[in-house]
Amino acid sequence: MMKKTSFSLRLLIASLCGLIPAFPLPAQSPQQLVFTGLRASGAPATNPAQFNAVKSDATGNLYLLLDQKDGVRLLKTDPSASTVLNQTQLGASGDIGLALALDPAGNIYITGTTTSGSLSTTSGVAFPTRVDNSTNSFLAKFDPNLSPLFVTYTGSSRTAATSIAATADAVFITGSIFSSTLPVTPSGIIQTPASGSFQNGFVEKFNITGTTLLYATYLSGLNGDTAPAAIAAAATDNAYITGYTTSSGYPTFNAIIPSIPLFQPAPPASSPSSPPQATASSSPPSSPAPV
Repeated sequence: MMKKTSFSLRLLIASLCGLIPAFPLPAQSPQQLVFTGLRASGAPATNPAQFNAVKSDATGNLYLLLDQKDGVRLLKTDPSASTVLNQTQLGASGDIGLALALDPAGNIYITGTTTSGSLSTTSGVAFPTRVDNSTNSFLAKFDPNLSPLFVTYTGSSRTAATSIAATADAVFITGSIFSSTLPVTPSGIIQTPASGSFQNGFVEKFNITGTTLLYATYLSGLNGDTAPAAIAAAATDNAYITGYTTSSGYPTFNAIIPSIPLFQPAPPASSPSSPPQATASSSPPSSPAPV
């Protein structure tokens, strides 16, 4: 299901204090937005909701990725965050948008996870159906007015895409994968999960129409887990990923630190070069401490 509406500000209040560093707010005066249908403010214990990502465009308009457990909601506000200009929704309960990025033309890409079975993809995309009933990931693109341009699955099961970057001619996603179903491309640097690993990272690169997977690889190391946390991409389409690994055999290339330093226990305290000399004392020897 995919819906797109424009609406006035009314009803429930959602505080965005601290989410909009590009627009500093007066001291002791938190900025607030009023959103139709936002449920968290009225009953956060029973209807939790949160913003998972925020970006601004060249004119200062804000794009917010909202999760209120009823599908993926993308909102656009004016620079003052006082008016919601557009919103769009896709999927249903079980679908969560986790990250968003803007390309140089102002188009919006979002990625996240899906379990609903109700996420509708668009014609001609690289992966029109989910792999199985486990947690899959998705990738979607919208124009600056939040009209959908494409929606695709990412091609593997038990995945969680959690970060995204976009250039003029490609979009990159990364996250964690708990299966061996990644559609690795021939040029992928790690073709299969490493032995002894359970959680691994992945990176995928799609063209800007969502019709072609250009590159995919695991990020995996021997006898350990690997989890990417963020991705960035240069205009040349070089991608940069950061995260963590517990693998001491994680493969490296041109690395400043090529391996995880092994733990070395502290050496014992050095002995004095000569034993201390006994000194005479008129006091009686002390009693041993009670056991």
